[in-house]
Amino acid sequence: MNPATGWCSGCWRTLDEIAAWSTMADDAKRLVWSLLPTRRAEHEAPPEVHRRVVAIKPSDSDA
Repeated sequence: MNPATGWCSGCWRTLDEIAAWSTMADDAKRLVWSLLPTRRAEHEAPPEVHRRVVAIKPSDSDA
């Protein structure tokens, strides 16, 4: 659980949401599911972009 947000770092639900999940109505579950992408986007670091670097062996004509 992330102490700053109160959300699970794996599923992004609160402890109350996790505890109540098995007894929640389907509409309530759908509401929670709709919140998860925003929670994740707000608190997860953006993916790192990597560039592919290819070493090219100089040809004899470059010398």
